[in-house]
Amino acid sequence: MHIALVLNGNIDKGFLLEYQERASIDFWIAVDGGIRHFTKELFPDLFLGDMDSCNVIPDRFSSEEKALFLQENYGLSQEKIKKFPCEKDETDSELALQQAIFMGAKKITIFGWNGSRIDHVYGNISLLTYGIKHQIPIVLEDKNNRLFLVKEPVQVLKNGFSYLSLFSYSEEVTGLTLRGVKYEVTDFTLRKGMVRGISNEITKEEACITMKNGELLVMQSKEE
Repeated sequence: MHIALVLNGNIDKGFLLEYQERASIDFWIAVDGGIRHFTKELFPDLFLGDMDSCNVIPDRFSSEEKALFLQENYGLSQEKIKKFPCEKDETDSELALQQAIFMGAKKITIFGWNGSRIDHVYGNISLLTYGIKHQIPIVLEDKNNRLFLVKEPVQVLKNGFSYLSLFSYSEEVTGLTLRGVKYEVTDFTLRKGMVRGISNEITKEEACITMKNGELLVMQSKEE
C-alpha cells in the first residue's frame, strides 16, 4: 500500500492531483495544517494532528467543533480523526509516519515537507531514517525536489530532474561508485560534511549508485 502524508509546508497548486494521476496513492493522511491542501477533488482518508496549525478552522472553535468542521468539509467520520495533545514528545509528522508504518505501508511519500522554517525542514528530512529502520521506501516530494535515504545500491531514474546531489548521512559512505552521471566516481569515500557530491547530473535515463557501507542522502532537483 502506497500511503501519502500531506504536511503543512509549501505545495504547488494542483501538484497533489497531478502526482496522484501518475503514482496512484492508496491512502492519504492529512497531517494537521496539511488539511489546507485538500480540495473537493481530493479528500483525505485520515486526519492526524493536534490542530494547532489548522488555519482553515476558526481558532474560536472548541475541539468538538473542530472535529465537526472536518467531518462536514472533508468527509471525515469521527473514527478517521486522530486528535493529539499539543504538548507531546513526537511531532505530528512523526506520529503520522508511525501511523503509516503501523498500517502496513509498502511505500510512503511525504508532501508539504518544505517551507520557511528550516528546523521543520531538517526535522522532516530526518524522518527518512524510519525508512532505513523499517525497510520501507520513504520519499520527500515537491514540484522541484525529491529526497530519499539509502544504504544499499539503487537505480535512480532521471524523471525530468536536472541535478543529482549526494550527501553522507552517516559518518561516512564507503565504496561509493556512480555510473550514468556526468561526474563518475569509483570506490570513493564520502564523509559527513563533504559537499563534493552536489549538483551532479544524470546523463542517461537512470543513474546507478553502489556503496559498501553507510547511509546516503539522495537529492534530485530542478530549477523552476
